[in-house]
Amino acid sequence: MGKILDGLRRAVYGKLTDQQAIPKTTKGQAAALLRDEKKTRGEAGAVQRAAARLGIHPDSFRRYLNGKRKNPPAQIQQKLDSEVRANWKPRLQKQVIKAAQAGPVRVKGKAEFGYSNSRSGATTPDPRMRHIAETLPPQYATPLFQALEDGDEQEAQRILALYIQVEKIHEAGGDNEYTEIQFGDIRFMDFDI
Repeated sequence: MGKILDGLRRAVYGKLTDQQAIPKTTKGQAAALLRDEKKTRGEAGAVQRAAARLGIHPDSFRRYLNGKRKNPPAQIQQKLDSEVRANWKPRLQKQVIKAAQAGPVRVKGKAEFGYSNSRSGATTPDPRMRHIAETLPPQYATPLFQALEDGDEQEAQRILALYIQVEKIHEAGGDNEYTEIQFGDIRFMDFDI
């Protein structure tokens, strides 16, 4: 997943109550992932599919599931947490997303920005790392959360660039209305809904 979608997922999860918290232990998270696989694709081959989602051998997944191995490598633990978080309490997540689409969304982050101007022909020779701290109105928040549901990082990136381009750059008038923003390296994106 990309950094924008990860930031949106963290914001949605942050709105869920403590009663809905995902399991904290590796065994509990492995069991939650297995339940999700069984629910969506059936019992047959569920362990193999869950292991494939983590990129590990089914025997390793069984050890996590039985509690025989409690501390997976950091990369596996992050992937396990991310997979469980993405599918945890889907109805509640949809309710949070629906409420978030109706209101403004605060975004903070750091990314590399470049620009090009179709009228003057000017472009950024070397994009610079810039901080973002903006409040997106609902007309941008709604498609942003739709990109989250679709799992489309590029669309989420396009929406953020469009917001900055239209609301911040074009607003200044003059040649700025021909300026287009390009995102480069995204270091992090945090959202508050």
